[in-house]
Amino acid sequence: MDLIADRETIFGIVRRNTALQNVLQLKQSHAILLEAKAVVKTINSSRTYRKQAALAGAMYLTKLIPSCTKLGIHVDAVADRQMASILWDQKEPETSVRLLRTLIDRKDMIQQSIEVGKADLLAQLVSCSASHCVPELTFHA
Repeated sequence: MDLIADRETIFGIVRRNTALQNVLQLKQSHAILLEAKAVVKTINSSRTYRKQAALAGAMYLTKLIPSCTKLGIHVDAVADRQMASILWDQKEPETSVRLLRTLIDRKDMIQQSIEVGKADLLAQLVSCSASHCVPELTFHA
């Protein structure tokens, strides 16, 4: 798990260092996308055993959104997806389901730089509702 966190740190350093980007022949937009992907991997690997680290990663990913958006990189959907999963893990099902429902209803998912599939969202939402601790689900086509 530390290797994944180290990868996140490395891409963060590359994103902030223009000279290093030039040496690596890497555009800033690509550097920030690589950093965001590394953060997502860190979150996913931390969710089971290091819940606070996962939450911190999700908060960091959310803070990256404005910088990403300025460069034409869209990671807000994956940030919301990660936050919904973490909230579910931390016994906050109502907020988690609300985030998932909002994501399912979004029309701009194709524009996201890190894919968030609607089928995966629906499966996650159904599994959340199967535990009977959230209100009845209704789906809008």
